[in-house]
Amino acid sequence: MKPVYMLLIGIFSIFGVHCTSTMDGQSTSPQGLITEAATLLEVGNDPAYDALLAERKHLTTLSAPPAFRALLVDLSPFRFDLVRGIDLRHGSLVYYWFCGEFGADGTPEEVRTRITASLARSGFTESSRTTADNGLPEIVLRNEKAAFVLEVTLNGPERFTGTRTPRSGGSLLFHAAWQTEAPRLSWEELTAAFPVFNAEAIPEKLRALFPGQTLVLADFGGTWKDHYDWMYVFRFTDAREADAFLLRCTDTAADLGFTKESEHRGIDTYMKTGASGPVLYLGKDGENDVSFRIQPRM
Repeated sequence: MKPVYMLLIGIFSIFGVHCTSTMDGQSTSPQGLITEAATLLEVGNDPAYDALLAERKHLTTLSAPPAFRALLVDLSPFRFDLVRGIDLRHGSLVYYWFCGEFGADGTPEEVRTRITASLARSGFTESSRTTADNGLPEIVLRNEKAAFVLEVTLNGPERFTGTRTPRSGGSLLFHAAWQTEAPRLSWEELTAAFPVFNAEAIPEKLRALFPGQTLVLADFGGTWKDHYDWMYVFRFTDAREADAFLLRCTDTAADLGFTKESEHRGIDTYMKTGASGPVLYLGKDGENDVSFRIQPRM
């Protein structure tokens, strides 16, 4: 799920500034900026959206803009994973919601039509239609709202096999990029603005390493609420600082009884022997960035 999102969002350079300006020219703090952006996007909940989340065993902390909430309700998937995040790595302030996999009743064309019709009602128009690397059709729909550029990328859907009635599935990425310089955001500022990004399962000795560090990406979510994970990407001025922070994380994890179980594409997996969780994923995400992901339950 995470690598797919990284591939899709990769088109968005960080500006290392502590303050920026809002649309009316007023300087504001990073915490104030990200809060204002969420307000302008109308990130929130409604009864139909919350009912769908509860029915599919998701948390209502996966608050979203109205267009995404309506899209998910109109799609009415019988299963879906969902991740909510904020990305400051590449110059813009980007909020995103990602369904790495969903399944819904209907043929591929019927499911695609439900999605595009819902988005059309929210003011989206088709921007491009291509074939993705996985061989499935991919549609990008675009809209603008309150200085945000909103895009939805639909990959698929494709027909499921072995079902009596037609069922289809694909993936959805909804991202909202605010056309302003991305702020330099600290761990404390993000979690003060949005406590839902602060995973309770992080051991306190590891959490104590985070204050004062620059955070350029954070997200949480998953297939259902008991199997969510939380991910953070911290940025440093050079590779030596990043390596030193990663070493502090791995040393602290070892002190807490975690042992390295495997490595994949530069990300190491740490677990406690005989425990069902939490699981830690630590590694470099680029030369100067460190990725920290925790899954409270396997």
